[in-house]
Amino acid sequence: MYIIENKEDFYENSKKGFIWGFLTALLLMCGVTTLAIPSATAITTDQNAYLSYRDIKICIDGQFITPKDVNGNVVEPFIYNGTTYLPVRAVGEALGKSVEFDSSTYTVYLGAKPVGGATDGTRSNPFSGSTGATVSYNEYSFEPTRQVKVKTLKTITGEAANYLATTENPYNTVTGSQEWVFFEIELGYLSSTGGEDDVLSASDIIYNDTFYTPDGSVLPVADRATLGDIYSGSDVFDVKLYPNGSSKVVIGLLTNKGYDKILLKVPCEGGDKNSWILVNDSADSISTVAELKTYLGLGENNTHENDPVKITLNNSLPETISSYSGDTREASALITDFSYTVNGSNVKLTFTGEKTYDEEGSGQSRQVKVGWKLYDSEGYVVEDGTAYSTSIKVGEKFKNCEDSIYGLEPGEYTLEIMGVN
Repeated sequence: MYIIENKEDFYENSKKGFIWGFLTALLLMCGVTTLAIPSATAITTDQNAYLSYRDIKICIDGQFITPKDVNGNVVEPFIYNGTTYLPVRAVGEALGKSVEFDSSTYTVYLGAKPVGGATDGTRSNPFSGSTGATVSYNEYSFEPTRQVKVKTLKTITGEAANYLATTENPYNTVTGSQEWVFFEIELGYLSSTGGEDDVLSASDIIYNDTFYTPDGSVLPVADRATLGDIYSGSDVFDVKLYPNGSSKVVIGLLTNKGYDKILLKVPCEGGDKNSWILVNDSADSISTVAELKTYLGLGENNTHENDPVKITLNNSLPETISSYSGDTREASALITDFSYTVNGSNVKLTFTGEKTYDEEGSGQSRQVKVGWKLYDSEGYVVEDGTAYSTSIKVGEKFKNCEDSIYGLEPGEYTLEIMGVN
């Protein structure tokens, strides 16, 4: 039933009655407040409605649009019970999203469909991180409610993650039953009830204790990776956003091996409810060092022709290097190769080799240490340090015995490796 205020409105309201019937099928199933009639439960019956048409205009990013249906007919927005309703197809396509209506389930799809069927964001049926999930974030009732979008861009696991961890910082170590896993996540801050100046820190949503296993247990995180040159500025504490902002966020977690499903918990409604996102469902994952180097552009530069820093090794390889405790030899390794990478004024040194001796016997697993000194073109020592490998036993080979130099002046240098006491 419609209220017709005057005769001139009769024809327009009759025509709009058809549009309302069409829009109801599209709008009632959309879980966002601007596109759904407010209700405590899902509406599945026909209802009479009193609609208000006020020649409502739609402006998206500074451009006015004329909303149309799939057949090209103009569809006007309307007001119902104080809420403005917009045609989902017109708005979705204006935002660059494909729009599809499934009449069998009365479901509107904007953009990609969920992988493996519909999801409801519960722990047993989480949203897909690779597709991207838009959820409300409100951990405490006194805080503003924020709409955020979380999308997994890349998952890095296995030897690639362990290599990345030690490449970013040699103190990101790993032990036997544990491994690193890295997530590249696109975090979008869509809106806030606190207004346009309400700042959101990425660490509010993405941190060690916000990751869970499917059984509801907190993911056992032994350490969070310290990020360096590769992901500079992307750490969870570096990224702060205002509404309409977005940024890539990177977090590396040291956890137990074997977790094929890791969930991100996003609290809402003052912490009374949660939205759950499966963050490692992405087929776009990296597990080998070769893949990682290609993705991050870490391929070896054999000539270093265009690098501001050039380093020549004094030693003739292979050479045996030993570490000592006082006069006692602790361990030895045969160094077979040396390489370095340059990123601006920062340099990463990498040694490859095989462990040949351990005072505790061949079954003892401990790090290989390689001492080094860097000389400038005039023979002055400008830097020195110790490179560390992962813990290995006699006879095992290593290729990630590394150390870093920061803030090195451009020029040509000579490197000498030596034992460590």
